[in-house]
Amino acid sequence: MAYHSPFEPLQSAYRLLGIERMQYSGSLENTLFQLESIASAKEWTTTDYADFVLHPPRVIRAVVNQKIQFPEHQLEDAVQKAIAYALRAYQEPQKLRAATQAFREYLQTTTHEKMLLSTSISQRHDSTTWDASAPHLSQASALRLAQETKKADVLFIALGHGSVAAGMDVYLQATQRRKRNSLFYVVRFSTDKHSDISPHVSVREADFLRKEAERKPIVLFDEDVSSGETMGEAYEFFSDIFDEKDLILLTNYDISGELEKLKKKIKRRLERVNTPQSCSSTYATISADSPR
Repeated sequence: MAYHSPFEPLQSAYRLLGIERMQYSGSLENTLFQLESIASAKEWTTTDYADFVLHPPRVIRAVVNQKIQFPEHQLEDAVQKAIAYALRAYQEPQKLRAATQAFREYLQTTTHEKMLLSTSISQRHDSTTWDASAPHLSQASALRLAQETKKADVLFIALGHGSVAAGMDVYLQATQRRKRNSLFYVVRFSTDKHSDISPHVSVREADFLRKEAERKPIVLFDEDVSSGETMGEAYEFFSDIFDEKDLILLTNYDISGELEKLKKKIKRRLERVNTPQSCSSTYATISADSPR
């Protein structure tokens, strides 16, 4: 089935819709209810499309935050279900009602249904993230990723929360003609909004991701790069998790070419270290054109 970006219908009023709809406060229950209301509409307005773009990533946001806040509940399976739900919603909007019902039924099988449904979701307007999620940028990133990986299956890790919507769009565009073994995953690393000092990856998640990374290129995605510090720290963190396996760093918007600078720094560092293991690790970066 061909994938059509849900961002496309927003282009006529893209900036305005971001200002109007990106700021949000509610619960996971509210978000699912609003998605069901959108699914019931005979014709979608541009506002409906904007909410449809923003709500599935919010479902992921809610579950990921709960996983981090309550590690004793071991919500890694719920994170995978939330991601699968959000991807299905983007890929098959005509089946949004059925997908939402299936996700609700999954929640009913867990012992944490009430806690998850009552999870608070708070999102503020971020013009940089919204601009960097523009469909022409995601399309360019998807094309570059396809060229870089020669259309092989990938492990695509989006650095949440800001990159989730654009990341799903890039991932679905890049992988729609590939085998079915690619994986999209979300890891929270929010240095600004959550003051995270490193990506939040549990022991169970690390084991899961290592297994998924076998024989796959690994992609780290952030929707925009400003100073390059966040992506640099993510590179170091995941290089350790994946035992120096090659990583592709992907962004929609490299504001001032910081990824290229980071690439050169890492290359010089590797050249100074004279061990075969260190020299085997390489760095790749992909950047789309800047937003207009």
